[in-house]
Amino acid sequence: NATDGRRLLGLVAAITGGDSGLGQAELAAWLERLIADQAWDEAYAIWASQRPLGVMPLANVYNGGFETEASGLGFDWRFEHVAGASIELLAGDGVSGRQALSVGFDHQRVPFRHARQLMVLTPGHYLFEGHQRAEDLMTPRGLAWEVTCAGSSLPLASSAPLKGNSGWTEFAFEFDVPEQ
Repeated sequence: NATDGRRLLGLVAAITGGDSGLGQAELAAWLERLIADQAWDEAYAIWASQRPLGVMPLANVYNGGFETEASGLGFDWRFEHVAGASIELLAGDGVSGRQALSVGFDHQRVPFRHARQLMVLTPGHYLFEGHQRAEDLMTPRGLAWEVTCAGSSLPLASSAPLKGNSGWTEFAFEFDVPEQ
């Protein structure tokens, strides 16, 4: 029973001061099960309690500056392989830190939605902002950041499309998280 399992894991974490005693593979499987069940609050609480202390502060967008490697676990960045594109973190001055996310395309059309992050946001009004640049990004539609509710294919909002060549520029867009 998933509910009993969540209670048991919560008790183990409480007794051990946050350490569930699970290995990385077991923790990943457990979190993915909770996420598949859309038990967002429980999944987030377990994921947050298992992070190493002092590595990265929790925020609506976790590791938004890409300063640490993405674990692909829980509510961290998830980078998925897609033919015709590459995703990596590049060291350097970047815009506001030591690293930046780099997405490269191999001169072909790619339906790209392969860098993503789950977030748990309460209903309300939000501002999503960041920095971006393009180097020879040849696309009629452009590349944009989107915020979408889980279970929906329609974005709540998206950034203006990025195309062509540009130096580092700021972008921002507002969105509302509905009650449901």
